[in-house]
Amino acid sequence: MKKPLALAVAALAVVAACEGTSPTSTTPLTPTASSQARGEVGQPELVMLGAQSVRGYAGNPNKVYGNMTLHNGNIMPSSVTYAIFWGPGWNTNSTFTADKLPGIASFLTGFGGSHYVHASTEYNGVNGQFVGTSSTYMGQFVDNAAAPSAAPQVSAVQSEVCKVLSANGVAPRSDAVYNVYATTPRGGAGYCAWHSYGSCNGVAVQFAWYFNLDGDSGCNPGTPYGSYTSGHTNSQGLAAIANVTAHEVSETITDPRNGGWYDAGNGENADKCAWSFSPNNSGLVTLSNSSTWRLQMEWSNAAFSAGTGYANRHAQNACLDGIVKY
Repeated sequence: MKKPLALAVAALAVVAACEGTSPTSTTPLTPTASSQARGEVGQPELVMLGAQSVRGYAGNPNKVYGNMTLHNGNIMPSSVTYAIFWGPGWNTNSTFTADKLPGIASFLTGFGGSHYVHASTEYNGVNGQFVGTSSTYMGQFVDNAAAPSAAPQVSAVQSEVCKVLSANGVAPRSDAVYNVYATTPRGGAGYCAWHSYGSCNGVAVQFAWYFNLDGDSGCNPGTPYGSYTSGHTNSQGLAAIANVTAHEVSETITDPRNGGWYDAGNGENADKCAWSFSPNNSGLVTLSNSSTWRLQMEWSNAAFSAGTGYANRHAQNACLDGIVKY
């Protein structure tokens, strides 16, 4: 594990107001205790379509695991989400400003209270609390500083989260998922996104990294792409990062800090149904704000045990689609 470096405050543009408690200090937030996501080394997630359907199965791609178990930790009974857009172009590229920025805001707003997030509510932590449907979108920031030119280390993404929060006077929150969307293309990386955790000034934080997936066939959910607002058809790039966001946020709320739910092969709930879309409505899911998205399904222990649900790419009937409430 590399030691993270303290970062100086940089000027950042705030695209939408981000709510939160007042910061406890005016000094830059210092990232500490960066931790890699379980299974990330050598096989990050979400693995691109066609290369490997579930993270953690690379050593034995024919191995099929059953239900997930709790690993002596807790889940996130409720959450707030932020979007951090990193790299030049987020304020000037029309594809980004007219499609991805408002689109991701719409997706994260509609995620809370949706049938889709309800698919994760069967999972509890050691304290007895269950994942809930409450997830509140707090807003987004744009950092026009150069994003990594290739796949970053966990510590680099953690440092970016801490830097952005500090520069905008927003206190870190332990109930937050900070989604970092970069202008960085995937290139030769064999995965589309990942989630991890660490802390800023001693406050636990969860975060996720997303490549720019424009024109990326390896991370494309396919059509229909849906609509983040009436009369607007989502672009391929927006549809792709929304699908992987659904994957990473669903995993974070059920396994935020490596003590939550995953199977014997390190597969979390989204891994186990990765690239598996509902046969209903062409996989198009309507969220609580009426926006529509083509989203992968999520694994349900209860559905697997009962032999219900829809099939994943290993023909296991255990995936819930977020189209109806289970």
